[in-house]
Order: sequence, then structure tokens, then C-alpha cells
Amino acid sequence: MKELAKQELKILEAQHPTRFQHLKLQLKEFIHLLDEDEEQHSFERKQQQQRLHMSILTQESSSRKREKEGEKDEGCTKRRRRQRQGGGINSAIQKAEACLCKILDSNMLKQQGK
Repeated sequence: MKELAKQELKILEAQHPTRFQHLKLQLKEFIHLLDEDEEQHSFERKQQQQRLHMSILTQESSSRKREKEGEKDEGCTKRRRRQRQGGGINSAIQKAEACLCKILDSNMLKQQGK
């Protein structure tokens, strides 16, 4: 549309250099408005792109936070599960002692049976 208006203005100026000043002025004003409109749309597009970019960054940041929180939750869950099952290291030591006692008892029985 802008290019067509520019072409019409050139033709009008070439064919009628001293006449139709009012039409020439209106065409120039129309072209100027189209330029402003394009600049405004360009500015708005840039703003939308920036907002979209910021939105994406915020979503990525939130996702990373959720992932980290999920990892923490998994760690807490595992820790709680271990505590419920007998309490971590102390439980493991107790189980190992019980196992050793059974082994020693079975060895003693074997030696007595010989």
C-alpha cells in the first residue's frame, strides 16, 4: 500500500509539478502515517517477543526449581523410608551383627557335631 502511494505521488509530481498540491500533501501524509504504523507494529512485535522470551525464561527457571525440589523430595523420601525400615547406619550395623552371630552359631554347631 505504501509503495503504491509513493508511486502515485511520484507520478503526480512528475506530471503536474505545480498543480494538485492538496492531493500531493494528502499522499505524503498518508505515506507518513503508514510509516508510523509500521514502526508502531514493529515496536509492538519487539515488545511481544521480549515478553514471550521473558515468559519462556521464567518457565525454564521454574521448571529447574521444581526439578531441584523434586530431587530434594526424593532424597527426603528415601531417607524417611530408610528410617522407617530401621534407621540407616545403626540398623545396618545391627543387621550385620545379627548375621555374624548366626554364622558364628552355625560354625559352633558344626564344630560340636564333629
